[in-house]
Amino acid sequence: MIKDGKLIHYVMFWLKPGLSVEEIDRFKGFFEQLKTISSVASFTYGRAAGTEKREVVDNSFSYAMFAEFATLQDHESYQTDPVHLNAIEEYSKYWEKVVVHDTQLITP
Repeated sequence: MIKDGKLIHYVMFWLKPGLSVEEIDRFKGFFEQLKTISSVASFTYGRAAGTEKREVVDNSFSYAMFAEFATLQDHESYQTDPVHLNAIEEYSKYWEKVVVHDTQLITP
């Protein structure tokens, strides 16, 4: 059994084709809302990097975000937080695909 430790919530977003530059820029407001949630220990986001194409690299996404939570319970609280739910409702019109990777860190 994994000890209850920090949890990393990594989410990739593929925005809909045909969005204007203004709409793509406006999408950043989604992340600005999420980072205000009190259960979030740290938060950052960004665009796909223009790194070298290799077989193991996938830079096809538009944005990615990383949220760190002190505990699994903090992550669960984040999922039902009204700010999170309202942000999804407001900004989901911009994306066509979302992929979530949650990792609970193993600490000695």
